[in-house]
Amino acid sequence: LTGMNYNSCYLPVVITDFNGKVYQNNATIRWQTEEEDLSHFIVEKSFDGSDFFDVITIYSNGESSNTYFTNDIIKDGTTCYYRLKLVEKNGT
Repeated sequence: LTGMNYNSCYLPVVITDFNGKVYQNNATIRWQTEEEDLSHFIVEKSFDGSDFFDVITIYSNGESSNTYFTNDIIKDGTTCYYRLKLVEKNGT
């Protein structure tokens, strides 16, 4: 991107790991954070990789390093995509 000043960008969290694993019909989505300054996370899910919907809201534990996870039931043979939405304390 031309003209972008990356030094002026601020993210309210550092995500050090984000992964998902499936065992039988259970998907476990797990992530780790550092320097957290958020209100909450929203785990989103899609069946096609384009149209996402909310699965669960998980509230931030604070400003230190944290590990979060959630489980989601999936049908056999179903492909699912997950992403993490970050919501700041001001609601953005």
